[in-house]
Amino acid sequence: MTRLPENASRIFMMREMLGLETEEICKELGISTTNCWVVLHRARMGLRLCLDERWFKSGGGNVEL
Repeated sequence: MTRLPENASRIFMMREMLGLETEEICKELGISTTNCWVVLHRARMGLRLCLDERWFKSGGGNVEL
C-alpha cells in the first residue's frame, strides 16, 4: 500500500478497511463517484500486480499443505 499514490491509498483504505460507502468517500474528499471507482480500480490493480510480482512469483507465499 505504501507504493500506491497517496490519494489511491487513502481511498482504498476508506473503502476496504474502514468500510465506508462510496457516497461517503466522495462527499468527504469532494470527488465524483466515477472518479472514486476509477481510483479504486487502479489501486486494486496496483496491489494485485505487487502481490503477483513480489509474493506469488517469488514463492514467498506458497504454503505446502
